Amino acid sequence: MLKKNKPLIKVISALVLFALVLSFGIYQVSRFNSDPVKTQTVLLQSVYNTISSHVFVVRDESYITSNAGGVYVPLVKNGERVAGGDTVSVMMQNEASAGLFSKKKQLETDIAYYKNLSRISVAQTTDIARIDKEIIGSVADYVSAIGSGNLSGLKEMSDSVRDNITHRQIVTGTRFDFSALIASLESEYQTILDAGKQGASVIADKAGYFIAEVDGYENAVPYNNVPNLTNEEISAALQASPAETPLNVKGKLVGEFDWYLICVLDTKDTENLAVGRSVGIHFNASAAGDVKATVFKINETKNGKTSVIFKADTMSESLATLRKEAVQIRTEEYTGYRVDSRAIRMQNGEKGVFIRRGNLISFRKIEVLYEEESFYIVDKDKSGLKLYDEAIVEGADLYDGKVLT
Repeated sequence: MLKKNKPLIKVISALVLFALVLSFGIYQVSRFNSDPVKTQTVLLQSVYNTISSHVFVVRDESYITSNAGGVYVPLVKNGERVAGGDTVSVMMQNEASAGLFSKKKQLETDIAYYKNLSRISVAQTTDIARIDKEIIGSVADYVSAIGSGNLSGLKEMSDSVRDNITHRQIVTGTRFDFSALIASLESEYQTILDAGKQGASVIADKAGYFIAEVDGYENAVPYNNVPNLTNEEISAALQASPAETPLNVKGKLVGEFDWYLICVLDTKDTENLAVGRSVGIHFNASAAGDVKATVFKINETKNGKTSVIFKADTMSESLATLRKEAVQIRTEEYTGYRVDSRAIRMQNGEKGVFIRRGNLISFRKIEVLYEEESFYIVDKDKSGLKLYDEAIVEGADLYDGKVLT
């Protein structure tokens, strides 16, 4: 009689046990993944009815001139208001001195910033609730700017968030010692003080909004003639080439706050436009974000084309340099909860959505604002949905009050 091979039996037993455990694990994972319903989170979204076009921007622009030579260094941000007699830029001797001058101005800003933080104490401001509101407000502004695509002031918003949080830390007892940092910055400042001396000043001869760059289109369309522009003149502006800029031009000033966007549209696209109506203008290739504009004039139709003039009154660093731009003219806006079209169901003649909260299924009526093949935008105030609800996009035998097992 053969002896039993005990080591072999142990190995086989272990393998069988492992296989059973593995099979059970696979079964559990499969069971977990075979959820009887599939959901999609309900989020807030805006969609638009749009007209695609190209616009030419017309402002009340005049040149700033100076006969001083050298490297041009602006001292004022684009779109910033200046008074007559203000120094808006300087002419430095060469690139090296221009770089040192810019560095010196940045150091002045940094030193003033940290000295101001050093002066904040617990005794100064103890209204924590007010500081918290400022933090929330600055964060909301930052998030809103990112969401809208308007990134022109993003650094300032980021700095505001940082400053408000630092302020709170200081007044609640956190100690910061900026003395070593300030001493280091001041030492660096002294080393370039003479090398970075200001060159010849460029002066604004009147009040206006400063723009450092010129593009050769400043005189393409006379600002005061905009109300009288014809279809042909607007078409010519859109196709114009830039003129040569005189050598003594060192920037420009915008005198009037109002500015215009002129364009030519297919006549069929102008059906929903009327003089005085407000629209949104989205700049496709700019960080300027969206601008609210008013339909200023609609010209007569010629050969299936209609020229339209929009007027805006918003100024920012990014908007100040726009000229020939591809845009989306947003004639209608729909803001609400985005729901996958697969989630839309009919119950007792009412349109709605089944949602899952835990293991409970509930039906929520909806009111549709906007519809596309793949999704719906539903009214957030007149629908039963809430932000971040889990809308069921796949599932069988659904009914209100069902409990999943």
